[in-house]
Amino acid sequence: MNYDELEVRPGARVRLSALGKERCPKFKTDTGVVLGRMGSSSIRVKFDGTKEPRTIHLSYVEFAS
Repeated sequence: MNYDELEVRPGARVRLSALGKERCPKFKTDTGVVLGRMGSSSIRVKFDGTKEPRTIHLSYVEFAS
């Protein structure tokens, strides 16, 4: 997948994908808000109920509608 072409907007709601849940089992919640893009294939997400944002790969999230 070409992540450069994917439009990522700050404020968009996301949830962990199946791959994200498998690779990040210690995350307490699986939904959050995009804060911004970090490079071509990573985003900064503030998950619900957490104090600090996390940087994760785009393949670990699905955009909520």
